[in-house]
Amino acid sequence: MVMSRKKVGYSRKQYLINPKFQYEMIGFAIILAFVVIGVLYLSNVFFFNHSLEAARQIGISETDIYFQLIRRQKITMNWIFIVLSVLIYGILFVSGVLLSHRIAGPIFRFCKELQKIPAGEPIKEVKFRPKDYFPELATCYNAVVQSIKKSK
Repeated sequence: MVMSRKKVGYSRKQYLINPKFQYEMIGFAIILAFVVIGVLYLSNVFFFNHSLEAARQIGISETDIYFQLIRRQKITMNWIFIVLSVLIYGILFVSGVLLSHRIAGPIFRFCKELQKIPAGEPIKEVKFRPKDYFPELATCYNAVVQSIKKSK
């Protein structure tokens, strides 16, 4: 799966640079969200069941409007959980792809430049995009490139 965007300045068109790493990162975030949403959902179920059981214990009839209200609220909350879960998983996937791209992209770019050295190609400085992570890689590499160029 490859997502693309309009090229502005120095940008990459491919968002899944290192699919294994990126899918693992996204998967971890989604599993964590699944656990959190699951705990919240179970606490919601506990709350409504506890409310119904408390009403039974004090003798409120099952046909009372209270039971209807609680059941309707439970259904409403279930729909809210479903809609929010889908939104959260969608947001996590998209933001996970974008965030992991800012991590995998610079490493990919750096490795490409390193691979040119044994091939005998002229070495040149590496430039990362402004929002990429690990700008220190480019800074250190560029300092080495400058040092090599000065020694020649």
